[in-house]
Amino acid sequence: MKLSYEQIMGQLKDKQYAPIILLHGEEPYFVDKITRYIQDNFFEDEGLKDFNYQLFYGKETSEAEIVANAKQFPMLSNYRLIVVREAQKLIKEKSAEKLAAIAEYAQSPQKQTVLVLSFMEGKKLDGRTALYKNIVKNYICFESERVYENKIGNYVIDIAKEKGYDIRMPEVNLLVAQVGVNLSRISNELDKLNNVVSKGQLITDEIIEKYVGISRKYNNYELKNAVLCKNYNKAFEILEYFKKNPPTSRDEWTGIIHAIIAYFEAFYILLQMYYNGKNDDLFLKMLGVRIFTDYPIYRKAMQNYSFANVVKAIHIIRQYDMYSKGGDGNETDEVELIREMTIKIINL
Repeated sequence: MKLSYEQIMGQLKDKQYAPIILLHGEEPYFVDKITRYIQDNFFEDEGLKDFNYQLFYGKETSEAEIVANAKQFPMLSNYRLIVVREAQKLIKEKSAEKLAAIAEYAQSPQKQTVLVLSFMEGKKLDGRTALYKNIVKNYICFESERVYENKIGNYVIDIAKEKGYDIRMPEVNLLVAQVGVNLSRISNELDKLNNVVSKGQLITDEIIEKYVGISRKYNNYELKNAVLCKNYNKAFEILEYFKKNPPTSRDEWTGIIHAIIAYFEAFYILLQMYYNGKNDDLFLKMLGVRIFTDYPIYRKAMQNYSFANVVKAIHIIRQYDMYSKGGDGNETDEVELIREMTIKIINL
């Protein structure tokens, strides 16, 4: 059966398992979280774990090895646990039948074995396969759906609470400005505060700037707002900061990737606002626009950019997305690409 995150966690906490558990989907954070929970909590007696638990990685094992171990009986315990992380790497591109050996095993699995197939990296098991249909019908399946930006704030607040912290939306925006809509990386950034923030303490922008390394004044969230408001001085002040503090990797918050994401999402929202016309609170909430903080900026942006210019801006963003990947033979450094893109958009 297909279960929600709350449903599957409820069953696991009640020690309700199935011979086969499939964890997959576009948002890897929840897949990894459930997998780790099973690994850490399946055995109440840690002494039995050595005899009845095996961890495999899809790239380093084979279906035959997994099935052979799954068929074994437990030792001094009622159950065995077999966890396959990165199970998507078991699938060979040229394979006519995906996971055929495991699909055959699933027809009559060892009742005293719990086999966890954990698809990582946002991958999913093909819903057309016999294995998928069998698991959904007879066992447990969790599909982690993609988290969109208009909902990520609440998820980040929940993650912070689980770690014992309190965080507000402005600070959430700082984190998202750095890593994008990536709950796993946001969780890792919050882990950096383990030894410096007391449980129950409010995470302020000063704490984030000091310990996580995100400037509350100079980031892509503020740059995007400056461009929407056509605030030339602010935009180029931020760009100058980027120039003096260039990214050391493509994952850093001052890089072209996050600038493109921030710009595209902003002008896509403007495009939708033009199409909708009246822009009531419910519609704005669906777009991820916060009424008191974001809406005044987007209302100003609609005065600064006509519908035609919004379309032109999206075209420019797509063009620089291609450049950032080396398209058209472009070898310009990231900060200069952001600068060029910003100048073209803000001058529309």
